[in-house]
Amino acid sequence: MIENLDEPEFKMMLSDLIIRDSPLSYGFNKNGTHVLIKFIELTTEDPFLTPIYHVIADNFSQLSCNVNGLPLVKKCLAWIRTPMIKFKM
Repeated sequence: MIENLDEPEFKMMLSDLIIRDSPLSYGFNKNGTHVLIKFIELTTEDPFLTPIYHVIADNFSQLSCNVNGLPLVKKCLAWIRTPMIKFKM
């Protein structure tokens, strides 16, 4: 389903929803992690992913030590293009 969200309005809406609910609440949940990883794969970094990356970078230790958060951290490290955000991790 998330693969069908090609329009920028839908990506902005989903990004806002994830940020409002906190990416951490998704990052510690198996299904939520799957949604975030798909969103990262299908969406441009700026403007949609940058706020999500910041939350993940700020909570790197917690997420990387969690069985559900680790795949998310790995995906972010592989996909982040902004050097400053990558440096935070």
